[in-house]
Amino acid sequence: MHNDTQSVLLDIQAVKRSIGFKSTTTVYSLMRERNFPKPLQIGKSNRWLEAEVQGWISERVTESRGVQ
Repeated sequence: MHNDTQSVLLDIQAVKRSIGFKSTTTVYSLMRERNFPKPLQIGKSNRWLEAEVQGWISERVTESRGVQ
């Protein structure tokens, strides 16, 4: 079993906590606009790779700071 962020899966509640949003609708809207990582579908559940969510956060920080 891997113990790195690449293999950690997050449910929608954990994703919202990680990115600081309260609305599930906002997360799915961002995905439709192609501005947020798409989840893996496991059975009837959606799970996001923690590494992709953290990457999205890092990109937002870089954009907000004007760093290229």
